[in-house]
Amino acid sequence: MSETHQHWFLGDDVFGQERSDAQIAGLLNWLGEPSKRVVDLGCGSGRIVVPLAVAGHEVVGVDSDQKSIDLCCDALQAQKVAAEIVCDDFRNPVAEVTGRVDAFVCLGNTFMLLVDPLEAVKLLSQWGQQLAPGGAIIIDDIPQDLLGELTEGRWQDGLSEDGQLQMAWAHGDLVFAVRSGDQIEVDHEGILVGEPCFRLWTMGALDLVASQAGLAPPQWLSDAGLLVLGAKN
Repeated sequence: MSETHQHWFLGDDVFGQERSDAQIAGLLNWLGEPSKRVVDLGCGSGRIVVPLAVAGHEVVGVDSDQKSIDLCCDALQAQKVAAEIVCDDFRNPVAEVTGRVDAFVCLGNTFMLLVDPLEAVKLLSQWGQQLAPGGAIIIDDIPQDLLGELTEGRWQDGLSEDGQLQMAWAHGDLVFAVRSGDQIEVDHEGILVGEPCFRLWTMGALDLVASQAGLAPPQWLSDAGLLVLGAKN
């Protein structure tokens, strides 16, 4: 993924401050009293890692971008708190994470990088097997946050009014690529071979992959913009 695309769709500034604050407050409320063990998959520069560490939770942050990792470490140091930060792809098994985990957090649209539902099932199953009793996998409320953008027509034209951003959709699926600047291909509305893509997950699709991974259906934390996928009772 190009740096421009990543800046637009992934990372700490993907939501406005109000939405970000609501997610953090929702997470802290769900976790309850410290110290809980949390793994932040795709932690970026520490939007989630830092406030959870400040609250007294034991946090492991995983991200593949070294610049973001460095910023996260700087932010932790500025707050005089510690967390374990791992430079790795969030999809890879995290060898450093042993024992039970109270929450796997996958926010900032990172879960949308799982385009293949079978890959999503595999990873959800792996994470689910590491959950402590009462633990959960927590992701963005993708259907509520983003599906309306498509159904209300704002993403269907492909090219933005200023011509600086293009969304290209896969034929017959809710998978898209984001192009900007000189990467825009006005003659190619579909996805090009090898182009980085995202999946716009619907609630039905999330229900299905959660079930196949042995997890309970996603539960809304609507005010927080979060979905909680816990173990089946």
